[in-house]
Amino acid sequence: MPTLFKNKLLSQKYDLYFETGTAGGRSSKIALNLGFKKVFSCDIVKLKNKHLLDYENFFYENSDSVSFLKKHLKNLNQESVFFLDAHPNDFQPKDWPIWDELGLILDHHIKNHFIIIDDYDIISSKFPKKLETIISNSNKGYNFIGYSFNRFIDVLVAEPEPFIHDFIKVR
Repeated sequence: MPTLFKNKLLSQKYDLYFETGTAGGRSSKIALNLGFKKVFSCDIVKLKNKHLLDYENFFYENSDSVSFLKKHLKNLNQESVFFLDAHPNDFQPKDWPIWDELGLILDHHIKNHFIIIDDYDIISSKFPKKLETIISNSNKGYNFIGYSFNRFIDVLVAEPEPFIHDFIKVR
């Protein structure tokens, strides 16, 4: 189930939103409605929600997430929001692209990107605190907040500075 913030202050602070794992496009649609200047999204399957293409500031790529991030990070010169949700439909997070995605973002010359990781409950059940450790090793200034929409913490937010935001559940 995609989750995303609803506080417009985030889109006022950051112009660009990158999403891996578009699925039905709900999170991209929310990002567009929040007012991000550009929303970039990718998935390994073709875009299901063709209405997103009506937005001039929506850019979709039928691509794997690692190739997508490599392409965009090499020319990125501003702090941005990254929503990481690319994975196969299994419960084996050791094989998910999240590890490579994070590596690319954290190796970027800008060290203060706002990072949202979906399916944290599945990842942390196999690798407790591993994401937080990896991110903290890159930038000790990150703050972590977990959001629970079921019984477990579904989303991990890594914010480079304390920031006011709120999350909603999207069905």
